[in-house]
Amino acid sequence: MPTGKLRVRDLAMTLVGTLMLSSVAVYNRYPFIFADTGGYLLLRNKGIRSFFYNLFAVCARPTHTLWTIVLVNSLLVLWMLRIALREVFAIASRLEFIVIVALLCVLTSLPWFVAFVMPDVFTATMVLGLFLIAFRLNALGRWERRFVIGVTLLAMLVHYTNVPIASALLLAWVVLRTMMRGRAGAVMPRLTIPAMLIAATVIGNLAMNYLTLGVAAYSPGGYAFILARLIDHRTGEAYLRETCPTRHWAACAYLDRMPMSGEDFLWTPDGLFKKSGFLAPRKDGMAIIEGTVAEHPFAVARDAFLDALTQLERVQTGNGLRPASINPSDPEIRMLYPADYDAFLNSRQGRGEFTHMRGLWVVHYNFLMISAFYAPFVALLLGSDRRWLPVEFMLTIGLLVVINAFATGPVSEPTNRYGSRIIWLVPLVAIASWRHALSLADYDQPETL
Repeated sequence: MPTGKLRVRDLAMTLVGTLMLSSVAVYNRYPFIFADTGGYLLLRNKGIRSFFYNLFAVCARPTHTLWTIVLVNSLLVLWMLRIALREVFAIASRLEFIVIVALLCVLTSLPWFVAFVMPDVFTATMVLGLFLIAFRLNALGRWERRFVIGVTLLAMLVHYTNVPIASALLLAWVVLRTMMRGRAGAVMPRLTIPAMLIAATVIGNLAMNYLTLGVAAYSPGGYAFILARLIDHRTGEAYLRETCPTRHWAACAYLDRMPMSGEDFLWTPDGLFKKSGFLAPRKDGMAIIEGTVAEHPFAVARDAFLDALTQLERVQTGNGLRPASINPSDPEIRMLYPADYDAFLNSRQGRGEFTHMRGLWVVHYNFLMISAFYAPFVALLLGSDRRWLPVEFMLTIGLLVVINAFATGPVSEPTNRYGSRIIWLVPLVAIASWRHALSLADYDQPETL
């Protein structure tokens, strides 16, 4: 087929796919705004979030609208999906690809995170990119390799939890490579470039925090969230009551309010971090964490494990869609994007229309459960037929769900947002493997005379 026609078809596919992935934002009449969005829109590093997403969000400044971020999200996710489905599941047809995207938009949380002005959509995007780099990089064209590596690096940089998730996946792939060695048709992961990307992300965040805050730490304010969990579980409170008579931590001033929730400890208007910021109490906070773990190791380990188990269950779509009247990001939208402000106020989120989403969640949950039971069955069939690459991808997604829970639940309060940002990959596996399952079913049928 002439190159011109191919380009026209790719352009049409990109346009249709981008519109589909942006459909929830279109339905809302504006991108989704989370409580943390305002902090990302400011060019100010507070030490508790990756400043690289602040720099990414700057792409909306020249256009004076946050719709630019939704458009960029859509394009990056669309083309990462396109390459992953082609390389892992041999889905080359544009029509088949668009049908899969349409199903994901109706039956999963994917378009809800494309619509978010938050870095959450990049966690699943990072995993797709890492898998392609580890298992299929040599099969990609030159520009595709550059695209996948570049987007994967961006995805790692924009959220602090993505590096521990990526590191755990690399360790799992080391084990997988040992297990799969010698099996006919198995694809061995090449981990040098993924390891280099992880190292580059760590160095990049260290350098960024040192340049902007004067603190050479990967996540200077991350300790505050761990401390808040310890306060929430009362092990931190117990340690403070034991040591405050002699140590006089800044947090001791809040003992008379305890027990208190971790959320209140972090965000109450007259609380420790609202008064002094997240960097000033850092030394004390880290000492309290170390002391609490040393004094109550089994209780801390138990609570962390239970938080991770709780996080595994928290995958409901639509978490954090506060209306404009109580959305902490309202001032930043009004200040930085005045032309967008009325659209934000008049959006469905701004009007508070997403407080009850049970009908949508029933659809997403039922399809997720079907996918979760169906995917392992297909993986067994593919493994018996020695089609190892899709099996390795399925195992990666299964591990990701567990790793994500342990990387987020014990550190931050278990929340639906952290689970649903990656859970759409499970239905993706189920939808994308239909042709393999069908071919295996046909193969197993006895010949008729």
